[in-house]
Amino acid sequence: NTWGVGFVGDMEISYIAGDGLERRESFYHTARNVRVQGTVDSTHGYNIAVSVGSFQIDNSNPKAEFKVVLCSGHTAAILSAQEQREQSTIEDFFKMSFTGLKATQNVIKCETAVLAIRELTLTVDDVFAYELFNIIKTWKGFGQATPPQHTVLSLKSLDVHPMKFYVTFENGNVVTEEQLPLVSLMKSVSDVPVSYPALCLANVFSPMEDVAKLVLMQYKTMSWALMYRTLLSLEFLGNPVGLLGNVGDGIADLFYEPVAAFRNEGTVAEVAGSIGRGAGSLAGGVAYGVTNTATGITGSLGKSVAELSFDDEYLRRRRQQGKEKPRTFGEGVLDGANSLASGIGEGIKGVINKPVEGVKEGGLGGLITGVGKGLVGVVVKPAAGVLDLATKATEGMKNMVVDPDAQGKRARHTRVLLKGVLAPYDPSMAAMYHAHQTCKRGKYRGEKLVGFFPAPNYFLVFTLTRLVAYSVTEGEKLWGTKPRKLSRFSFQNATLCIEFLPVSTGPFTNTKPPRKVPLPSRDLALQNHKALLTSFFTEIKPELRPKNARL
Repeated sequence: NTWGVGFVGDMEISYIAGDGLERRESFYHTARNVRVQGTVDSTHGYNIAVSVGSFQIDNSNPKAEFKVVLCSGHTAAILSAQEQREQSTIEDFFKMSFTGLKATQNVIKCETAVLAIRELTLTVDDVFAYELFNIIKTWKGFGQATPPQHTVLSLKSLDVHPMKFYVTFENGNVVTEEQLPLVSLMKSVSDVPVSYPALCLANVFSPMEDVAKLVLMQYKTMSWALMYRTLLSLEFLGNPVGLLGNVGDGIADLFYEPVAAFRNEGTVAEVAGSIGRGAGSLAGGVAYGVTNTATGITGSLGKSVAELSFDDEYLRRRRQQGKEKPRTFGEGVLDGANSLASGIGEGIKGVINKPVEGVKEGGLGGLITGVGKGLVGVVVKPAAGVLDLATKATEGMKNMVVDPDAQGKRARHTRVLLKGVLAPYDPSMAAMYHAHQTCKRGKYRGEKLVGFFPAPNYFLVFTLTRLVAYSVTEGEKLWGTKPRKLSRFSFQNATLCIEFLPVSTGPFTNTKPPRKVPLPSRDLALQNHKALLTSFFTEIKPELRPKNARL
């Protein structure tokens, strides 16, 4: 007798971290085209097959350097023509199958076991590493479960296909040693290729613990053998492995594309097109490789020089500026010039401010320390600004070759948990939250949210520090104000009227004209909308009350 069961579908998992008002979405996992098939044969045992079409884990933290942590395929900024063809032909990223699976007392029998994983891209920063470290600490007892003692595995053949991973790690110096041990020793690496050959075992009859140790030992040995690639991909060395790889792929495409067109007996136009694609791949590989190397070297030097200032506030502002990615050479030069001007200004200001701060904190000893910090800063901070100028300029040139956002896009916008309340996912609210987080290169990122309100043509975002209106179609900021500038608000039929306090400029007093926001007039819950807006206004400014008390 034989019977079977199957499942086909998608899987989505949202991981919520924190407690109470601090609860928020941390990661979001998606698996597309998941297929599970199983058959049971009374004679030959169980046959199980599992496959996954695509896989992705998004980092939902708005402060994260990378939006996507792990995904199937190679999502490098620039791919060779051969890599593009290979990725377009692969159907499933993960396959696993067992045939002839049987379980008796203390013995697990299996005819064949096959595991195949296609390329994976891992992009991690120190913020994600810290969050993952905290999550693991909460898993009490995780990994302590062991199979029953003396369980023997009888396996005729085990085939693990070759695997390849591309690893990127960015240490933004946001996390301290107290938060994450040894974080200072973690150096930034970019797109490190890690390849593992196939692993085959035949006629296995041993305890499961011994088989697991053997497999882990094999991959551990191979990992140590690949360590040189990681060392040669360090950011402060300019990632020579990445440079050679980009240039090598371009040279290979320059010759391979025309040869492939000739083999396929292509027309003159097809051959000419293949030559153009090969030349374009070479030019793109050289341009991206060189600018990426220059950006890595100057960026690492600038980071190291800035650390010598021992000024935590300056380093925090510099990290915030570093998250702004220029898209053109002109933007890079402009951002770099701002960094240089900021470094010079910070250095001059520190000569005066640091001794004063030192006296307040430690008296005479603090004065001496402050004078030392000020003198060091007046040299170090402008030097870091010069290096930032070079970094931003080369980064802008690099981003003219590739789209800086193409390396990873979230499967959907981050879930919004207002006041820590866990509610079903709301796509419109998530889109409003995303527009607010990305406005002005993330200027409002991290502000405490109070609520959202969708109007017919635009939507309002309330935070504890500002009220902003965004366009529904473009997601761009239309206008904004701070709570302290608000005078009162009122409801006139189906219109919200926002009034502002007068501003004195010398002998003159100016009053900003009121903002009028149309409300959904046909909505039966208009009274609820008015009550909701009233609660938002009173939360951002408790003394604020509606002009007309009757809603």
